[in-house]
Amino acid sequence: DMYGHLGSIFLAFPPQRIPVIIFTTEEFLDAWRAPFIGGFYDKRDGKIRIRVDEVPGGDEEFRHRTRHELTHAFLHELDPRDLPSWASEGVAEFYARSGSSDGFWKEARLDEIQKLCRNQPWLTLEDIQDAISKKKVPPMVIGRAYLESEALVLWVAKERGESWVPHVMRYWRDHKVSFDDAFEAVLGLTPKTALENLHHVWE
Repeated sequence: DMYGHLGSIFLAFPPQRIPVIIFTTEEFLDAWRAPFIGGFYDKRDGKIRIRVDEVPGGDEEFRHRTRHELTHAFLHELDPRDLPSWASEGVAEFYARSGSSDGFWKEARLDEIQKLCRNQPWLTLEDIQDAISKKKVPPMVIGRAYLESEALVLWVAKERGESWVPHVMRYWRDHKVSFDDAFEAVLGLTPKTALENLHHVWE
């Protein structure tokens, strides 16, 4: 279902099949010793590995994890260049949650993230990149980096429409420019300015 959903959005399908390997909680933890990770996409072998837990979350959490990781895999198969961390994680989380029958889900999720981030210092795009890619900061900062990444993608979608993602991805792929340049070419502002605008709205 998600494969078809993303293909219709990006008007393209990866040329290679994307294997998904399902692990029980115990198997996953024995292999990777990462209790805070529910799954990951490995670019080296092109496979998704997902942990399925009976509780908490159950089927809904499994669905969310799978959609998130499949988005990572799908985008990498379309263009193997690395996205900035905020775009990679924010877009994956956006499509993991999309498809809701609630027409105001983006606004509701933004409100939720704003409350979670209240009374904490804002992160820059550089802070987000370091936190997500290097994981050498406290877990609270890493969590906030993921939340601000998701919020930025959501906020741009709310302001400019959900099609901004495939439009920027297509420009990035076709013109072989940096992702920031593709973002600015399509939307008329830089990711840095977009994040600053979001912070201003939240202040």
